[in-house]
Amino acid sequence: IVPGYDVAGVVIVPGYDVAGVVVRVGSKVKKLKIGDEYHHVNEKPVHHPKQFGTLAEFTAVEEKLLGAKPMSWSFAEAASISLGN
Repeated sequence: IVPGYDVAGVVIVPGYDVAGVVVRVGSKVKKLKIGDEYHHVNEKPVHHPKQFGTLAEFTAVEEKLLGAKPMSWSFAEAASISLGN
């Protein structure tokens, strides 16, 4: 465990790599719309991620942490980008 990052006793859904399709947006979202394909954009190193829970069927993510998925990339390729920091 990374010092200062002990999550023992905290319930979380694991997962950090993500790509998917927007199914709902909040009232303050400006750039994304339903149906957009996206991938996660790293903001912090993988050992201190800002966002967990990508192994869930649905997850809420801050708009600034998402980027447009290039059409030529598979979802698996797009999801792996956030792991290469």
